[in-house]
Order: sequence, then C-alpha cells, then structure tokens
Amino acid sequence: MPKLDLDAIESKVASLNGIADPTALSRLKPGAVFEIADALVPFPHAKENRTWHEMRRVIVVQAYALLGPVEPETVMIVPCSASQNDARRGDFNLPKDEPGFTRPHVVAYTTLVMPILKSALALDGYRGQLTDETLAQLRARIAQNIGLALMLELPPRTYTTSE
Repeated sequence: MPKLDLDAIESKVASLNGIADPTALSRLKPGAVFEIADALVPFPHAKENRTWHEMRRVIVVQAYALLGPVEPETVMIVPCSASQNDARRGDFNLPKDEPGFTRPHVVAYTTLVMPILKSALALDGYRGQLTDETLAQLRARIAQNIGLALMLELPPRTYTTSE
C-alpha cells in the first residue's frame, strides 16, 4: 500500500475550504510578500487601460491574530506594481531593494487595501518579508488613508556610529 502524502492532502482540503495552505502558514504574517494570480486583484480605476500579468505581488497587511488556518477565510492585502513611475496620492513608494521585490520603483497601492481568500496564498508564491521599518511606514499610510491618523508619518530610521 502506497504511503499517503499528508501535506498534499492538507493542501487540497485547504484549497477546497478556502483556508490557508498549511505549508504557507509559516510565512503568513504582516508584511509578507506573495505572488498571486493577477486576475484576483481588481483595479476599479483602470479597467480598460490595465496591463494584465500572470502574477502580481501583494503585501499582507492583516493583523497577525487573524492569519491562522481558520476563520476568517480572507486576508487583507495591498496590491503592488512595478509599472508605475511614482505613487499616486495616498499610495506608497517602497524603498529600493526591499526584500520580496526584484524591481526598483515598486508602488504599493495602499488606496486599494482589499481581501482575498487565504487559499490564494501558497508557499511557492512567497517572495519575502518587508523590513520592520517599511512595514511600519506602510501601516502608517493605510491608517492615514482611512482617517485613523491624519498626519501620521514615520520618519526614516537613522543610524549613528559610536566613536
């Protein structure tokens, strides 16, 4: 009798139930960068002129306590694009060389925070983790966009050397 592949069985059950892929759970936390099918990300402002891609990078922004394998079945994400020259009002320019991204000038669309099913995130789509500083700045922009902090802006961290 062949040995059962329990990981494959758990992944199949997870995808059928809309819950997180058990193998992706170890990477699922705020600031995680995943690639998902571009068709899962609606852009209400660019229906006609949108450039479609097979995959799109997104950043997980949901609170850690809600990211487990159970309810809610959705996870809040911010879609990203490397096709823009600069962020539009309310969006966020990611710093150059940010982990999880291979191209410069990436814009995180913080005006388009949206839910997707956790089942859309898979371990093979994991691309990296934002730095703590960048995640804090991204969260500050989201808070500003929804009126929780009108002028909240975190200054860049500065490093000093001791002599």
